[in-house]
Amino acid sequence: MTSNERREEFLRVNSVLESCSKKTGALPQKIQSDTGEIINREGIFEELGDYAPYVLYGGKIFEEKAKTEWINNHVLNAIKSAQSSVGLFHTEAIYKNKEPKFIYSIKNADTINGLVSIFLINKNKEVKESIEKFFSGLQKFFIKDNLISYAVNLKSKKKLPIANTLATAYFAEELINFSEITSQKKYIKESKNLIEPYLHDRTWQINNLFPARKYIKPIAKTWYETALKIKGRVSSNTSVIVKDNAYMVFSLIRLYEITKENKYKEACEKWAESFFEKTYRDGVFTNEWQKKSKKENPAPLQKAHSMIECFTELFRVYSHDKYLKKSEEIVNHWRKFISQTGTVEEIDGCGYSLLDPNIDFGVELIRLGEVAGKSNFIEEGVGIIENSLSRFRSRFGYAWKINIQTGEVLKKNIETKYIGLAIKGLLVVEMKSRGENIYGNPELQNISRDR
Repeated sequence: MTSNERREEFLRVNSVLESCSKKTGALPQKIQSDTGEIINREGIFEELGDYAPYVLYGGKIFEEKAKTEWINNHVLNAIKSAQSSVGLFHTEAIYKNKEPKFIYSIKNADTINGLVSIFLINKNKEVKESIEKFFSGLQKFFIKDNLISYAVNLKSKKKLPIANTLATAYFAEELINFSEITSQKKYIKESKNLIEPYLHDRTWQINNLFPARKYIKPIAKTWYETALKIKGRVSSNTSVIVKDNAYMVFSLIRLYEITKENKYKEACEKWAESFFEKTYRDGVFTNEWQKKSKKENPAPLQKAHSMIECFTELFRVYSHDKYLKKSEEIVNHWRKFISQTGTVEEIDGCGYSLLDPNIDFGVELIRLGEVAGKSNFIEEGVGIIENSLSRFRSRFGYAWKINIQTGEVLKKNIETKYIGLAIKGLLVVEMKSRGENIYGNPELQNISRDR
């Protein structure tokens, strides 16, 4: 693709997102990519991080002022319409016309990720104030003993006694990022406080992997574990690698970068050794680990690309060759599954490719190529992204699933956030064509992360 073709593709995809959100001001959750029919009208303001920063950055680099203005107004509308009295967001009021009973912390992970990324790019005062309200509400209503409650009752303000590891990882990293942008050190302290209980957790101290959840009130554990098991959730002593553990490591890396405190570096080293020993083998890993787990059921590409980023980042910050070697091992495993369509099979023998994992894998190849000094990885990453944008292309954005041999579309309905996420790959390729690297460009480095 030429730069002009990328610009036209950006405008085409942006028009799909803009058109979808006209009725309520929020993007609907899912559409039919060939007809544009809205399948699920549930608004996704909570998913701001999966589309808004890419539209904003694309408008900036392609000098499309109208698109920049549209997404800025969209974000401000989200703040006005969906930010609750406890600081975090919901969209039930928009598509159900009623207030929700609970506000969920984990549902706000991509919200705060998006708001911080947006503020990094536009420095908008209202966005800054929204982020400050978010973190203030998090401290006041959701946190007890440095643990983030899974949910808070909007009326009574009572907390559920469960702490979600993934939400902790997201918020800890964005506290660091916001602190770096604003030079407000209090957010570093708040990030450190969130991480601390997990470094003293019994599961961590025994296994050097992080648990799926902790309990603010241990007495509630038996009841909630039973209820969650009935719902098909993993037990609290299960270690989920992606996203939970990987994202905790991203936070530890950022804390070390900012504070230079060795305990965060040591935690990363212990975690990596445990990961290699317990779940990893020859470029693949098992995504859920318990004491009796075996190295079976390799994680699909949709999980694997996060671990490429994880070990690339560990190498970039700590300069240990073993991390670079593992990142390359994972990449080389998945390079074997690049198909005739130029896209990567989701898992060996499945016969299909998915849009989002291919975009992210392409970005991670480029990232690794920059850090390792390997131009062939960068070229392959660009190729996979461009092939994906072409092969999955549909009248209204992109399809979700294609046949790896023929390119036939196997699934046309798609979550609109994935249409937005595809823009990320396009922007990375565009900036590479201009001679820009992911590392060295703070805005590009931020939005190219897999969060």
